[in-house]
Amino acid sequence: MTLPLPALLTTLVAALVLASCRRQPSATDLEAPAKCNRVPITYESDGLRIRGLVSKPEGAGPFPILIVNHGGFDPAEKVAAFADFFATAGFLALAPDYRGCGKSAGKHELAKGEVNDVLNAMRYAQRLHCADAKRVYFFGFSHGAALSLLAAAREPAIQGVIAVQGPTDLAECYAHWVAHRAEPGIAPLAGLHLIVGGTPEQHPAAWRERSPLFVAAAIHCPVLLIYSDADAAVPPSQGLRMHEALLSSSNTQVSLIMLPGLNHGLTPAAWMELRTPMLDFLKHPPPP
Repeated sequence: MTLPLPALLTTLVAALVLASCRRQPSATDLEAPAKCNRVPITYESDGLRIRGLVSKPEGAGPFPILIVNHGGFDPAEKVAAFADFFATAGFLALAPDYRGCGKSAGKHELAKGEVNDVLNAMRYAQRLHCADAKRVYFFGFSHGAALSLLAAAREPAIQGVIAVQGPTDLAECYAHWVAHRAEPGIAPLAGLHLIVGGTPEQHPAAWRERSPLFVAAAIHCPVLLIYSDADAAVPPSQGLRMHEALLSSSNTQVSLIMLPGLNHGLTPAAWMELRTPMLDFLKHPPPP
């Protein structure tokens, strides 16, 4: 559900990060005081073996948890540099490979079973001795943003969500993808009905249950929405409607950043500029 992030982005964000562990890390390193990036982990979700990567700050903690949810069906490595960056800011950052992604078991379901996978990633992190189980946040890009919002609607323990360019009404997005399938990168998105089991006209309930817009009333935590007005994959109306729905549900802890002139995936410069508002949101969430 996303166009590939520019390779330069990963390089640029990674440059912000301190050195990773000098040897091949393992899950036991998460309980050591040394800083350690990209520790491979495995956990269970709905009977499936799900893989992921964890980046931990230096020290014993306890550290607030941040679940870092990648876009599309990419592997977690695509957002590993983001996890490293958030770890340098003091967060225990876990990037899960949803079912069917990377080396995880299962099949793609598109914003359905994957929600269980990110919630079970949270529960895995909460059991770590270095984690502050009561301070849990979610970050997600595109598909991962939708998962983060859907997870927040189910789990009151989540204390904040950063959702970047996430589809919030998947039926509306599907209509957009079909209408613009000739544009670069859009044609694969027009085929996502094969994963859902049919088009929105054929199975409206299946598309609705995958859409954060329709569970906005159940999201009570602070939310930072980040969209762009020239996104070819996820129209800016997706962010505007989600913002309005959250506010209409009496969630006053909602902010919307609308970036001008940028396509899906943004640019390295835009991500660099977003570092400050994202960290401000996580460390100083808006009051209720």
